[in-house]
Amino acid sequence: MNLQAIIMDTLQANAGHALTFDDVVKRVAESLEGDIRATLNDLTDRKWIERHVGGRDHPWRYRVPPIERRI
Repeated sequence: MNLQAIIMDTLQANAGHALTFDDVVKRVAESLEGDIRATLNDLTDRKWIERHVGGRDHPWRYRVPPIERRI
């Protein structure tokens, strides 16, 4: 991922007007949504992270599995 190139593409696509920081962040995140989803699925498949599905119309939640401590 080349973040600089993504930001430049975002700004060039909207060259008609200036964007705020929040606008840039939102548009960069939108452009990365597919990659982020694929990476989260891959990490879940590898058991590096856990995904909790709360049911219909509930957002998925992700976390790193808790560390098991031996006493």
